[in-house]
Amino acid sequence: MNRLFSKASIGKLEGLIKSTSDGLSTQSHEFERSKEVVTMTIAWTCLTVDIISAYTFRKRYYHIQTAKKSLHHTHEEMESARSSTDIIKQIPWAIPLMKKIPLSTCGFCFLK
Repeated sequence: MNRLFSKASIGKLEGLIKSTSDGLSTQSHEFERSKEVVTMTIAWTCLTVDIISAYTFRKRYYHIQTAKKSLHHTHEEMESARSSTDIIKQIPWAIPLMKKIPLSTCGFCFLK
């Protein structure tokens, strides 16, 4: 078994999971006080991104604790990455091909 998924490694995450879920709870109470509606799918996306990124990349992004607009932005980023992954699985040759295209040629794609 991979050492990242051993019982001891996962057990070390307890503090991280607790602090991140406490942050979600705090944000939920803030949304409740402001009478603002938040989609729980977005909140759970932020929670899981915070936990997974801290564990796998050793970098915390604190999406849960950041501004309310960040919750929606983070969810949109994750959905975009997920949909890209679905496409790339079907055409794995696309990434090496795209890496060969000079940025100067495709810069117009990112203009809004």
